Amino acid sequence: MLTAAFAALALVACAQTSQPAPVTTAPLASATPDPPPSPSPTASSTSTPSSTSTSSSTSDDAGVGAQFRACQSDADCVAVPRAGCCNNGWKEAVAVSQKDAYAQANACTRKRPICPMFRVRDARVAYCEASTHLCSLKQP
Repeated sequence: MLTAAFAALALVACAQTSQPAPVTTAPLASATPDPPPSPSPTASSTSTPSSTSTSSSTSDDAGVGAQFRACQSDADCVAVPRAGCCNNGWKEAVAVSQKDAYAQANACTRKRPICPMFRVRDARVAYCEASTHLCSLKQP
């Protein structure tokens, strides 16, 4: 009787642990970029050029400002590890000429950062968007 209960318990325990581990993949870049928001008549009279140049970034390149992404062709762009305290495998698209400036501007300032223990296999490649002339990432 006791051995039958133990065998049933062992069978249930084995059945619960046989699920595969989840896989994390990089997000896909949109094929068509989002159109820029149209400025309202009152905002255009009070805005300055310097305030609009730093706020243009897409959701894929949330941590990279436009000053690091300016390009004319695909050869001007490169995919680099996301700068900061924890390198988890995510990449960012920056201009080749601004690669070092991006790393320096986003360097980690914490003495002992606590980083999550996972790694993402980000296979996206950098390219220059023809409509915006900004480096972005897309799936190969």
